Amino acid sequence: MFDIGVNLTSSQFSRDHDEVVARARAAGVHGML
Repeated sequence: MFDIGVNLTSSQFSRDHDEVVARARAAGVHGML
């Protein structure tokens, strides 16, 4: 699965960016655009 609406440059993700990506991968997301 690909997430084509990801916006990890938003400041709301600055503190837990790695955790957000890890949760997405655990949920089956294999790519982000």
